[in-house]
Amino acid sequence: MKRKIFIPSKINLDELFKTNPPKFKYKQDIFAFILSYFFEKLIFKKIEKDTNYIFVSSKSLQHISNDYKQYLDYLILNNVITTDNNYLVGSKPKGYNVSSTLYSSFGEYYITDTALCKKDAKKKISKFDKSSKLKYLSKWFNSNLKIDLQMAKQANSYIYNLNKSNHTDKSAFLKYSHAELSAEKIHDASFYFHRDDTSFRLHSNLTTLNKYLRNHLTYNNKTIISVDVSNAQFFFSTVLLNIDFYRKDAEVLNLFII
Repeated sequence: MKRKIFIPSKINLDELFKTNPPKFKYKQDIFAFILSYFFEKLIFKKIEKDTNYIFVSSKSLQHISNDYKQYLDYLILNNVITTDNNYLVGSKPKGYNVSSTLYSSFGEYYITDTALCKKDAKKKISKFDKSSKLKYLSKWFNSNLKIDLQMAKQANSYIYNLNKSNHTDKSAFLKYSHAELSAEKIHDASFYFHRDDTSFRLHSNLTTLNKYLRNHLTYNNKTIISVDVSNAQFFFSTVLLNIDFYRKDAEVLNLFII
């Protein structure tokens, strides 16, 4: 059993351990898994406002390994990750980030540790809402949904070079990596599909994919067409102006169904 994850390509764990071996019994896969966990949270815009850090609870890290503190201390000591070293019990976990010198393209890493493979698989399952109420949307996320990865990467590189002239290197890199990683996940059929508990907005591989990369999507070998409704709030509010919306026996969407 093995699972593919992604870590910054400038991080060479073999070389790091050869130069400065950890002084505790460790598993290389755990190091990689922690880095992948941080990297994906960083890429998918989980940085807290007015900080350069992602906030990660000890409970989340403990789920990866009970010895997570030793792994983090080693990575911090060797300038692989940074921390604000500040937490408030019950309100703010510690902040972490990948060291800025390691901002680069990302590379594939295959974990083979059975326990971690199962945790990774379980994490992906938990991110896919199979609720019957959303079945009419979620059913399309299957092996028929594909992306031309080579063409998507070419388009993304072109966009990246444009962004570098208009944004900071870090900002351009984050945008580039977000799009690249999103395309990789679709290519691997690593789908996520869920609604948040605040606005009930739907989040999926398609909603977060850069609009220019959507041109390279197909379903069952057919091109997908994207339709965007401008001022959608006003468009959908017309439902409230329909008298049938207030009738319990109406066969259209109505207040009582909601």
